Amino acid sequence: MTLALVTDDMTTGVLKTTDGERKSRTKLYWKRRREALSAVALERLADLGIEFPVVAGTMTIPEVCDYFSISRSTLTNIARQYYEELIEAGYMPGSVTQPTRYSELALAHVAMILRPSTSDQAMIIQKALGIYRAPRGAVKVHNQSGAHVKVCGRVLDEAYKLVSEIREDDPEEVWKALEKRNRHELQVLTVALAALVPNDRGGLRAWLAEIGLGIHSDAQNKAAVGLASLVPSRQQVSE
Repeated sequence: MTLALVTDDMTTGVLKTTDGERKSRTKLYWKRRREALSAVALERLADLGIEFPVVAGTMTIPEVCDYFSISRSTLTNIARQYYEELIEAGYMPGSVTQPTRYSELALAHVAMILRPSTSDQAMIIQKALGIYRAPRGAVKVHNQSGAHVKVCGRVLDEAYKLVSEIREDDPEEVWKALEKRNRHELQVLTVALAALVPNDRGGLRAWLAEIGLGIHSDAQNKAAVGLASLVPSRQQVSE
């Protein structure tokens, strides 16, 4: 385990594991769990009467998305992040003439990778394989009630508006307006903004980098410099 030395007011040395290190260890742990289950997953599922509705031993992307009730982008992100693992499990990337196909074992791995809150079918498979982990203090997010959908529609409108305001208005005024919102409103707005970003395209930081280039700073990350010019530091907020 790698430990990072952090200090409090430069007087007290405290050994602390960083969030990044904890996440890396957790990711490695679950990867090893999936690897250990890979050889027996299909047999265990069959014993419990769980079978994938494959045709000729595989499923296409639309079929996988329909089976797990997930979006295509969710499946694409999994295929990108866990590419080597899925390849070993029988994942077959498509070509100009052939569609992408997932073998039964690759489907089992997708089920083990998915968050149980994202897919009820994945949760069923995880429980069957003994790999299910209940989110700590999590609230089930699937809520399609009319009132909730109406609120989310309003938040999306506000997200679009915020994109314009941060570019056209005084950043300080935008920050003050956000301070008036409660935690839940800010979380929903954050998720909305993140969901609106096309993460498979380049140039996402271009606007911030353009701002950063116009500010004198030795920092190489000009997008970060641009962001720093738009938001106050924690110290400034607490003053």
